[in-house]
Amino acid sequence: MSPKTIAFLGATGGCTNACLAHTLKAGYHAIALARTPSKLTSLLLQQDGITEEILASQLRIVRGDAMDVASIKKTILLSGSNEGGSLVDIIVSGIGGTPSLNMDMRKCLFVPTVKLDNPHITEKTASALVSALQEIYSERKLNNHDQDKPVLACISTTGLTDDNEPPDVPFLMRAMYHTLLAEPHKDKRKMEAVIDANRDLFAGTVIVRPTLLTGDGKSTAGKKKGRQKLRVGTARKPALGYTVDRADVGEWIFEEVIKTGGKRWFGEKVTLA
Repeated sequence: MSPKTIAFLGATGGCTNACLAHTLKAGYHAIALARTPSKLTSLLLQQDGITEEILASQLRIVRGDAMDVASIKKTILLSGSNEGGSLVDIIVSGIGGTPSLNMDMRKCLFVPTVKLDNPHITEKTASALVSALQEIYSERKLNNHDQDKPVLACISTTGLTDDNEPPDVPFLMRAMYHTLLAEPHKDKRKMEAVIDANRDLFAGTVIVRPTLLTGDGKSTAGKKKGRQKLRVGTARKPALGYTVDRADVGEWIFEEVIKTGGKRWFGEKVTLA
């Protein structure tokens, strides 16, 4: 059975915004959590095929913070409240902090590193989502019935493989990943750990690990489609590559999780390059 309503966290981000645009154009209903609804609306109207009429009829925007449990509950419940509302079918999370380039002193050398305005944002969002679902299930006295639970598709990053997994980053990029991107990757690793520890709260989880992101997430009719060249792998057999377009990541999540329900990828950490 096709999903009816999809919730989006971090929908102003390029990958998630592209996925939301595909979702709306396909006729699905969506609920998006945004700190600044006007920013989200503006970004969506820049996407090819999105109109004011589509937004008015198919999208509900919840003003709030993704690290706030109450805001998430309003987003993942169809009624926007605890009483009488059903849960959404799928949750797509693309939360991330705002990066800035800094120079850190290490062993008498200045080393460039990426810092985040909130270095724990993805971990805190995952924890808030877990708490929101736990509260909802407790209030409704739900048992472990998968049909009552949403699917989660969460955007992470390559470069987080365990020691027993093959590297998912090309050799020439590994030094950069371990130094330049150490802080954001630490946050993503903790986010993945929160999700892995609470898989029973979801009908299924799909962690998407794109490589170095390019583009702004906008997909236009005249733009050459790149998804045909997208390389897809898993943590056990990763797809190696140097970059991936945000628009292609968003389209992949739409095609493989929202349209199909995502069962093929449940429990996987999917690499995209």
